[in-house]
Amino acid sequence: MKIKSVIYTLVGRACAICVGISLLFFTVAQIAAYIRMEGELGISFSQYLLFLLFSLVLSGASYFFRMPLPRAVNLLCHYACCLLSFFITFIAAGKLVTLTPSVVLVFVAIFTVLYALFFGIFLLVRKLLGSSSKSSKIDRKSKAEEEYQSRFQ
Repeated sequence: MKIKSVIYTLVGRACAICVGISLLFFTVAQIAAYIRMEGELGISFSQYLLFLLFSLVLSGASYFFRMPLPRAVNLLCHYACCLLSFFITFIAAGKLVTLTPSVVLVFVAIFTVLYALFFGIFLLVRKLLGSSSKSSKIDRKSKAEEEYQSRFQ
């Protein structure tokens, strides 16, 4: 049963990430088409499958945070896994055959900025929402303990 729930969680997160990435890239493609005065641009099915693969790896990389290691090591492993997935996916999508060090550096820089931006927003939202939900959980737990009266005395 536990494996089934892990698979459902993994696939569910991957689908949500894939939809977000697809919408983002479709929006960027439409803006680029509008600027160049071209017709509509879209995402091909093979590119969508690459986005789905990338999303599946991103979803799986989130399990690094559950490992009993220091948070910095977990974050570094998650970053490395996501960077490798990003790099391989966009090499395949862009059909980049000749990789110069400057192209690799640009890929790493773009990914690092996006990763830091997303992770910073995620931590900020988690901190803002987490502080109120933790205090309400503690309040509910203490109220439940206060209301309990033993019936076996």
